[in-house]
Amino acid sequence: ALPGPRPHGLRQHQEEVRLRPSSILYSEGTYDGASKTFTFTGKMDDPMTGEKNKPLKYTIQIVSKDNHVFEMFDLSGGKSVKMMEMVYTRK
Repeated sequence: ALPGPRPHGLRQHQEEVRLRPSSILYSEGTYDGASKTFTFTGKMDDPMTGEKNKPLKYTIQIVSKDNHVFEMFDLSGGKSVKMMEMVYTRK
């Protein structure tokens, strides 16, 4: 489920447990009402590379009531690299 908008200034928290491959991600972020975008940052242990506390960012943009865009970025190495994008469309 997507987190819901909060009054300006309140932080968003999200926990995620992945079963394949196993990992736990904790992130914290904000919601920008003007762009209708949640932005989260956090750290995760990457089971594919063995890297611990890998910094990442992900965004969820509410394009419309029927469309959302999820993007995930790897922040390691001092730069932001998009790792994935998922577009959700309700039919």
